[in-house]
Amino acid sequence: MPDSALLENRLERFLGSNPTGKTLVVVNSCWNIAEMAAPLRRVVDRHKRGVAILCIKSRVPEQFEAFGENVILPKSYLTGDDHERVDRHVFDYVSKTWDELIKKEYPLIFMYHGIELARIAEYDLQLFLLARVKAALIMDRVMRREGYRAVFIIDSNRELDDFSRFIEKRYGVASEMFRFEKNRTHAGAIKERLARCASKALDILASFSIVRIWKHKIIDAKLFLNTSICQDKDCLPVICEEGVFIRLKSLARAGGYVGLLTRPPAKKPAGLLTERVEDFNVDRLAGCFVFEGMPYWELVRDEMHTLVTKDFKRIRRNIDIFYNSCGRQGMRSIVLRNDLKELEKTVILASRAKNIPTLVVQHGILAEHNGHSVIHADTIAVWGEYGAVWYKRFGNENRKILVTGNPAFDIMFKAQAGHDKDKLLRFLGLAGKRSLVTVISPGQSMFRQTAFVYDDVAENIIRGMVKAVATVRDVNLVIKLHPNEDPAVFSGFIDTKDRGFVSMVDKTDLRALISVSDLVVTMDSTVGLEAVMAGKPLMVINLTGRKDLIPYVERGVATGVYADGDIEPSLRTALYDETARKRMAAARDKFIGDLAYSIDGKAAERISRLIIRLSAEDIKS
Repeated sequence: MPDSALLENRLERFLGSNPTGKTLVVVNSCWNIAEMAAPLRRVVDRHKRGVAILCIKSRVPEQFEAFGENVILPKSYLTGDDHERVDRHVFDYVSKTWDELIKKEYPLIFMYHGIELARIAEYDLQLFLLARVKAALIMDRVMRREGYRAVFIIDSNRELDDFSRFIEKRYGVASEMFRFEKNRTHAGAIKERLARCASKALDILASFSIVRIWKHKIIDAKLFLNTSICQDKDCLPVICEEGVFIRLKSLARAGGYVGLLTRPPAKKPAGLLTERVEDFNVDRLAGCFVFEGMPYWELVRDEMHTLVTKDFKRIRRNIDIFYNSCGRQGMRSIVLRNDLKELEKTVILASRAKNIPTLVVQHGILAEHNGHSVIHADTIAVWGEYGAVWYKRFGNENRKILVTGNPAFDIMFKAQAGHDKDKLLRFLGLAGKRSLVTVISPGQSMFRQTAFVYDDVAENIIRGMVKAVATVRDVNLVIKLHPNEDPAVFSGFIDTKDRGFVSMVDKTDLRALISVSDLVVTMDSTVGLEAVMAGKPLMVINLTGRKDLIPYVERGVATGVYADGDIEPSLRTALYDETARKRMAAARDKFIGDLAYSIDGKAAERISRLIIRLSAEDIKS
């Protein structure tokens, strides 16, 4: 039975079993709202009593507009200050509180070779907590103000697991969960399993190769790097991700690699540590998970149990893999593209225990500070003085921060004059002789990093731009999706009548697209900086109610839009107001210098000298 039909049957049965009082239907989905709308409409029409629909979004989806006043939104119950407090609780308070408890009372379980396992797993846990604390606060406000007697939850984001139990226990009302699942074929499941098996076999081969081949090389002249940073055949790569092809490529190029585990090891280790972990009662940590008097342990208990019994096991095994593969090889320095995620942080903290210096090269423009503000590596190479000031603002030591520029900018726009605008427009199916506006989607992952942003952030920007361009004459719009976005989800945003001047792309030469654009639109993307470097006017759309994370507007290189109704007039200003365009142009050089240092083609050389210097120094000095 299709999920939509199953949803209708389950909701009908739930309403029938709870005939008295108002019922709340909670909808949390970023990809299948259209599938939910029809069955919900039929059920609500059949029940002539109080049924409200809480959409966990910033605005009512178009498919739900027919429900009228039956739809309620979080903005009616939460303020900007509420969102700020959720962020602080998740990214500051929880980490400090439970980390202190762990180090004082349970060091055998939460420490390994002097390394804090909780610190390694911290960021993923924070992202997990953020959505649940925010949703719990929304539910608490709604339930206390409106007094619903039954709650039916529809979730496809996998963020409301255990909410039925939480609601029943906290509010004493009936609750039921319905989860929409993306269709998965048997062939797809078999393909995934085969890929994992192949990756495991290659990891075993790589381990053998390191012992037999790399021990004969002069390791102290080599570097240990992410494969994404360096493709030099004399560098031993570390694989911090899943994937067969990246493993084959590393074997062919370097003759070996260090493959860290992305899943818990299948074999259960024996010994005292395992017995202590198995016996550990995670309920001892319940007191850490309380937000402003609201306990939410029921929402995170299973995740904490998985963290202690499985994730920590994987992290301990990865520490052993690192020591066995590289600790004895005389590594002199390690270079990574981030020091935030679990595998990279495992390498950094394990390296510190072995006195091996670590360097992180800034990966993207510095914007979101939640979880990103602390430097865990020994040194970070930032693009410009703005990055140095940004990190110092959060209390990081000056000695850890060096300004080098971005190697990717060394050759970024050397060939931009050669791009053919007419040819690109024909490829995109757009008419010529129009101004070209490129809008950069912020992606679907950023809403997991702050309580301010909901999962419709990209949809709101894209819909607003399509509507605005339709009223402005002689403009083509290209929507560049983020790599983590599914084009099928966004294709419905473009009406058939708009397709002559609107095109959506997920894979294209972004720099070529920027070079022929008359205007670039973003929220807080690195692409905004690249557009400024290419001499393009910039427009920032921020509909979240939160202050801009990157000072594009503040520093004068962009026009800002903070309400739906301002998109069209701001678009006209950015395209046709010569005074505004000249003002943006006048601010570019200073802005580029602050954020990207000197665009002199020598950033890679500066970082290379830094790596050589780190390799020659002892970490203690």
